[in-house]
Parts: sequence; C-alpha cells; structure tokens
Amino acid sequence: MDEFDHLLLHLSDIHFRIPNLGPAYDLDSDLRNRLIDDAGTMRSKLGSPSAILVSGDVAFSGKKDQYEEAERWLDDELCVSVQGDPASVWCVPGNHDVDRSVKENRPSYNDARNALRQCDPHRIDSLLAEHLNEPHKFYDAIGPYNDFALRHGCEISVGQPVWNTGDAYQLSDGSILRIFGLNSALISDERDHVEHGKLVVGRYQCQLLQNPRYVNVAMCHHPPDWLRDYEMMEETLNPRCSIQLFGHKHRYKLGKYNETLLRVSAGAVHPSRSETNWEPRYNWIGVRVQTESGKRRLAVRVYPRVWNADLQTFSPDLTKCSLGSDFVAYSLQLPEFTETAGAANPPRANAEEPSEPGPPALDDEGMRDGRGNPIVDAERALARRYLQLGYVKRMQVAIDLKLLQDNDDTLTDHEREVTHLSRAKERHLLGQLWEAVERAHADGRYPENPFN
Repeated sequence: MDEFDHLLLHLSDIHFRIPNLGPAYDLDSDLRNRLIDDAGTMRSKLGSPSAILVSGDVAFSGKKDQYEEAERWLDDELCVSVQGDPASVWCVPGNHDVDRSVKENRPSYNDARNALRQCDPHRIDSLLAEHLNEPHKFYDAIGPYNDFALRHGCEISVGQPVWNTGDAYQLSDGSILRIFGLNSALISDERDHVEHGKLVVGRYQCQLLQNPRYVNVAMCHHPPDWLRDYEMMEETLNPRCSIQLFGHKHRYKLGKYNETLLRVSAGAVHPSRSETNWEPRYNWIGVRVQTESGKRRLAVRVYPRVWNADLQTFSPDLTKCSLGSDFVAYSLQLPEFTETAGAANPPRANAEEPSEPGPPALDDEGMRDGRGNPIVDAERALARRYLQLGYVKRMQVAIDLKLLQDNDDTLTDHEREVTHLSRAKERHLLGQLWEAVERAHADGRYPENPFN
C-alpha cells in the first residue's frame, strides 16, 4: 500500500492524574515523553494522523484537574509531535471517566443500575428508555468528562448518545470514513470488576447508519464480553462496521472477526505497574480503499507500538507484525459503491447535521496555527477555542456578538454553549466570533482567521 487515505492514531487508558506529592513523583511522565518521541518518529515515517482516537479512560477518577492535564498533554505535546490538528481528537468515556462520588447515595441511580444488571437481557432496551427519562442518573457522573469532550466536539448526552465524525474523512473512491463513539460506561461503578459482564450499551447505540457510501469505525471503551447485551451488540453492530476499537482490558488483541470486520483492543498507555506483564501500548492505523480482483476492499495496516524495557522506549511489537515489517496488514470486504450512486447525503445518525455548509476543511497544504499544526476543520477549531475560554470571557464574547437570548437561563451550561455556537453560524458570524475568541485568548496561537 503506497499511501493511506487516512491515518488514525489510537490510544486508550491514559489514566491522567497528578500524584499527591506533585508532578515530580509522576512516574508515568517519562513514559508519556517516550511516547511523544516515538509518535514523532512514526509521523516522520507515515505522515500526520487525520484523527487521534482515545478509546476511554482519559482520566483516572473523572476529576476536572485530570482532564485539564490530559488536554494540555494532547494539545501541547502529542499534537505538536505528530503535527496534527488539536481539533482532530475524539474520545469516548471509560469506567475511570466516571466520577463515582457523584453517584454515591443516589437511590435513583442505584435503582437503575440494579435493574439493568439483574433484568432479563431482552428487557435492557425498554428499561434504558424508561430510566433515560431522568438522564441525570447516567450523565451527572461524567460531567467533567463531558466538559473535556465538548471542547473536542464529542460530548454525549441523552440528545446525542452517540457522536460521529460526519463527512470529515473522505476516502480515495469518494466514500467516507465515518467514526462513531459509543458509551459503555452508563452504569459503570466500583462493582464492575466484581460483577464482570454487567455493563450495558443498548441497541440505540449500535444501530449505526448503513450505506455503501460510509465505511464505519466504531469506538467503545468496553469490549463485548464486559456487556450484558453483548449478543445484541454482536448481532446489530458487527454488520455495520469495518473496524471496531476497544480499550479497558490493558491487554492487546488484534484480529479479523470475519471477512468484513477487524477488531483492535488497544492495550493501555498507562496500565498499572502492579499488573503482570506490564506493557504500555498504542497504535497507528492506516486505511485505504482499493480494488482486488474486481472487488472493493478496505486495506488496513496496524502498527502496534509497545514499551521496550531494555531500550526504555516504544518499539514495534514484532510478535504481532508480519515477518520483516513493523505492521500487520488486513484486507476487509466492502460493499460495492460508486460515487454517483452514493452521492446522496443522508442525515447523520444520532446527531444533527449543520443547518448550512461551513467553510471547507483545509488540507495539509492549507492554513496552520502558530505552532505549525494544520487547521483541518475550522469550525471544530473555533468551537474548541471558544469553549477553552473561562466562563467570564466566554460570556463577554457572547454578549459582544449578541448571541444571548432571554430564555438562555433555562439551558444547561453545555446546551447554552452549543446554542451560542449554533447562533453564530446561523447569523454568519463565525469570522467575527473567531476574531473575538482569539483576542480573548491573547496567546497568538491562531494568527490567521480561516473564515476570512
């Protein structure tokens, strides 16, 4: 495969936290530095990733300061090293992204959890629908996670339980690589490891849009054997995906489930050092659509990177790779597709389409920020920068651009922020919003306005 249509950088289980004694006692900081070095070397060899995918457990215990540290590392270090757009980070929640203290002594949550863990599996969907009428049961405990995810355009809520990347990633035959994020931490708590296999996702998360125009990738923290409704997941999700990405287990697993599906269980960037066979890991995944014997196929190369204790750096996992190479190659069957026949653009699954087209995405030869990172998607970059402002500065920008309305006080913080961004777009104010946001940041990060 001479080149890729897209490169994905896949990490999981980073478990960000600051030790009680301070950063000097963070034993994993050196490990992250070595990962940054290795990722930069791989970028020089393969190119920059289109997307950076984190399949759960961004934080250690779902606290705000842990996400602040995660964002700093992802933005200031990883994205700089791989010359990737910071707005290209996508994530899903894991069990460590749940702030368990929020759920303590909440009878409504305990009732929902116990019901979903004990009911007949065929009743899971109806019980989820019943309990989601009070969404705080499931979403309050991932509030800090959602604040972090909102800045990357992949927050989850009862209104958007599954996010997807829309039409951002075009493949060489005109089809679209579309990545979906599922939430397997709905009823996660301290009993997960005692009551193995008791989590749920629900059918509504697995019914991804099927269309020959889309090559689907599903990302979920917990693999199927951790779910009560795993049979439903296998039945519903598998035929709708070409690749499934998982985390959680801290053990690497890679292989074809069948001729149309590849599964990658990432291992962990930061497994516990007390674990047997402690092996920090991460992956690069390259994909390209091509034709073999007249049939449409998805060619995939996975570059598994594993910690080498002898060299104190990351290296290719030669036990997984093809002989004489640093990757393992797969070829997956795809349905027939012609760009003309698949040109109709159906609505996004589980998310609203923009009300009008935004500015075109900028390619690698286009605009860059002050650090040299490409601005791949100007709207995502703008949303991220707006949401990174402190509350007072953010509200002042909204007031200056007249984005506030009288009924905004009935909205949650998340709803209000998203609404203000939507109003700016509807009123053709994205260029002015960009200028106002950059003045408020006053850090010179984005010297040019992509909306002008």
